[in-house]
Amino acid sequence: MTKEEIDPTLTDHGPAPYVLDIESATEANDDYRRTIWTGGRLQLTVMAIAPADDIGLEVHQDVDQFLRVESGQGKVQMGPAAGNLIHEWDARDGDAIFVPAGTWHNVTAVGAVPLSSTRSIHHRNTRTALCRPQNPIPNN
Repeated sequence: MTKEEIDPTLTDHGPAPYVLDIESATEANDDYRRTIWTGGRLQLTVMAIAPADDIGLEVHQDVDQFLRVESGQGKVQMGPAAGNLIHEWDARDGDAIFVPAGTWHNVTAVGAVPLSSTRSIHHRNTRTALCRPQNPIPNN
């Protein structure tokens, strides 16, 4: 599916309500980073990271981040300081990456094909969702 078949502009549609086939949009994107939706508490971008390139070592002090790998392979590094990336993982198609606020991190594309990912930044003022079963078990 081409960019034009998914969305002719792949521009930021926020903060209006919006529905998108995110897997197809991510895989059709050839740009390093393209913002798809920005709201008051969330931003979603799609990324295509060239082989041997990376997102760049960064930290977001006040927001958590979620990334999902749609295709390709990557090396994920995280740690408490720029010079102290004590955690390292391999990531591939279908993997989710969770980066807590204040954590230094980098993702590097490894292999012969670009790493395509969905990147979402969640602002701190989001409310915590409370979960409850659909059909609670009655107390006896």
